Amino acid sequence: MPVRNITSEDAFDNLLVENRVAVIEFYSSTSGSCRAIASVFAHCSDWEKFHAVSFFRVDAGELPQLSEHRGVTAMPTFQLYVGGDKVDEIKGSNQTALVGLIEAVL
Repeated sequence: MPVRNITSEDAFDNLLVENRVAVIEFYSSTSGSCRAIASVFAHCSDWEKFHAVSFFRVDAGELPQLSEHRGVTAMPTFQLYVGGDKVDEIKGSNQTALVGLIEAVL
């Protein structure tokens, strides 16, 4: 499943209702570490073993209030939601930690 961009707070709220398991990347388009991990995140969304997980991205510069409301303090931040509730989070562009975050719900 491809990574989908979230463009509003309403869209974010809807995705939590519509997707049982969701991983959301909060990123900055000016961050080198965000650009470096973006391809890994996209690749994870294509892995068959993650077929039950939905993948989303939020540009923190475009939606600063959403990022603040969700407690994002570093870029990139990956948040894992199950049943609409945040269950885990990692900060930074660590590929191993990102894959581990997603595998934890399988």
